[in-house]
Amino acid sequence: GGLLRDYKGDPICAFVSKAPGDDIFFVELWAIWRGLVLAANIGIKVIWVESDSMSAVKTINREQPLSPKVAICLKHIWKLLRKFNKYKVSHSWRETNRAADHLAKMAVLGSDVVLWPANFPRSLCNIINDDAQGKIYYRM
Repeated sequence: GGLLRDYKGDPICAFVSKAPGDDIFFVELWAIWRGLVLAANIGIKVIWVESDSMSAVKTINREQPLSPKVAICLKHIWKLLRKFNKYKVSHSWRETNRAADHLAKMAVLGSDVVLWPANFPRSLCNIINDDAQGKIYYRM
């Protein structure tokens, strides 16, 4: 799952997508790819991707070796990133990535769902409101 926000942090939309397979590294890359597809399709030109998977971030940024089993997914990510006028891919701690983590755990009908703010579940709205109010999250 993932959440797209504007430059002020206000939500644009969210997505929940079921990745094929169960390899955690691949699932992290799949979520990034899915978010990029959605962002490109709704006309976003500048994007800052944050992921709580340090390994995924380092691989996308070419800071660690490419795993052959995810090569095709990475090629799609790199191709999508070139469509944006400007992009950044960085790591965020899981505690500050609660909205995406919450979305990833949601049970949905179908394999790919896009949610618009008017249809966000209350639980997601609460997380977004906590973020907007500057709630401090402590690492466990």
